[in-house]
Amino acid sequence: MEKTQKDHLEDTLDELVEDKLTRFKDKLGETTFQGRKIAKGKLQKATTLEVASLLISTYTKKYAAENTVSILRAINEVDLAKELEKKTGAVVNMVGLESSPPHAGVPGEVEEVIEDPVSLLRTHKVRLIEVLSNDPSPIEQGVHSKGLLSDRKYRNIRSINDPSEKIEELLDFIMGKGSGAAQEFIELLRTLQDDFPTLPAELLGVNRN
Repeated sequence: MEKTQKDHLEDTLDELVEDKLTRFKDKLGETTFQGRKIAKGKLQKATTLEVASLLISTYTKKYAAENTVSILRAINEVDLAKELEKKTGAVVNMVGLESSPPHAGVPGEVEEVIEDPVSLLRTHKVRLIEVLSNDPSPIEQGVHSKGLLSDRKYRNIRSINDPSEKIEELLDFIMGKGSGAAQEFIELLRTLQDDFPTLPAELLGVNRN
């Protein structure tokens, strides 16, 4: 019998040792995908089967696999991420837009086009440099506290005097780390909207009409 997406997700999660599975759950509970997030309370004591079920019920079969790949890469389980991509056909797009087909059985309804976090940052890079360079300190401290920068890289970026160059270097570094880091950076930006009210609405997933 051919395995389902849920089977592949459960098999992949079963490959994680206990501490890695805990890290996966923690990261999943901290990360928003497609405007949705799974509550940490639901994940804390969940079995791999229950986590797989939550992924599918929250994000649909298509995005459950893609989001799992992103989390696996974020916790440095690159080999497992690649295996899951092959088994499910999930593709975490690192360059351009990623679209999805209409919901099966729901005539005329089309899912929102989802752009990869790296692509989102790349698309809005110029605007981000313009906005964030007004006061780089909250961003510097935020990325460091999230563990996105090593102490050495943090010191290097802080040593750059020109604010625009500082932000550009930071953005390039984050984008180079891949989708997981880019998603965390976007989450950080969402927590700093009061400090930077002119951040691009599309990047933050908010409607300012």
